[in-house]
Amino acid sequence: MIVWLRGKAASLAAVATVAGLAAAAPTAAPAAKSAPVVKAVIWPNLNITFSPKTLKRGTYVIKVTNRSVQDHKFLIGGVTSAIVGSHATRSVKVTFKKAALYLATLSDCGYLSLCVGGNPDIGPSGYLKVTR
Repeated sequence: MIVWLRGKAASLAAVATVAGLAAAAPTAAPAAKSAPVVKAVIWPNLNITFSPKTLKRGTYVIKVTNRSVQDHKFLIGGVTSAIVGSHATRSVKVTFKKAALYLATLSDCGYLSLCVGGNPDIGPSGYLKVTR
């Protein structure tokens, strides 16, 4: 009976030691702060809207939702997204270095829009204001 108790005591001591080592182990570094998210919507009439409409300079992830019937490539600040499918969402990371009014467009439509919907004279567009 004494051997059995010693075995139990040894097992409990081993569990306590392992638990203590796990608690003392270094934890992973906190995750890097992710960029704030801006929502952009491509509407069926090819207008592009943003929420929020005004930002401070910096890096952002723009979540582009395409509500039109065609696939599109979203373009803003010199950065073009991969194709955003019809009724799909895609993210693109953009850094705005200067305070300005940035034009967003659909690079696949071109000037004098080749895309369905919208005003063919001005093409698809929307504006995002970036402040200091």
